[in-house]
Amino acid sequence: QELSEAGEKAFILARALQVELAPNSTIGYRLEAQALRLQNQPEQAVKAIESGLKIDTTDEWLLENHFFLKLNLKDLAGASKAADDWVHFHPNSTKGLLVTAYLKVNDKRYAEALPNVQRVIQILAKRTDEPHYGEALNLAGQIHWAQNHKEQAEAHLKQACGLGFQQACLHELVRGNASQNETQLQKR
Repeated sequence: QELSEAGEKAFILARALQVELAPNSTIGYRLEAQALRLQNQPEQAVKAIESGLKIDTTDEWLLENHFFLKLNLKDLAGASKAADDWVHFHPNSTKGLLVTAYLKVNDKRYAEALPNVQRVIQILAKRTDEPHYGEALNLAGQIHWAQNHKEQAEAHLKQACGLGFQQACLHELVRGNASQNETQLQKR
């Protein structure tokens, strides 16, 4: 909110950071990109991010926002490249791994998406309260379902549902079992 209220001051500060105060840092480019995005100028925000990436190709904030801006601009090839860069430089970023997997699932490249999802599950296996864990289990279930691997799909979807990931609870494999269990209870 402060950034949107700052208006032109944000751009002046961003330029000062880029040129004088922190020329070897990406902070000025981050500020500029945020201000441009708030002004609904995503193309210009992408340019600011790309300038920042010339200083630090591994800056995770820039990589993540580069992906989302490219996606917002419906530049799927650019978004895919940005996601690949994000995962390349941050191989343990569960968010990066998930968005890369979603892009592959969207293109029906299930076999390519599954390793990313499995990596998220592996990373978060001890932190099952993390939101990405349930989401990754659900996505793994969806991928297995699309590949006609019913047992694996059901196991992942049930586990995701058990963690409270509602989309998994709505899947026919999970709902079907819930209906069967309710019917069995009613018969007793």
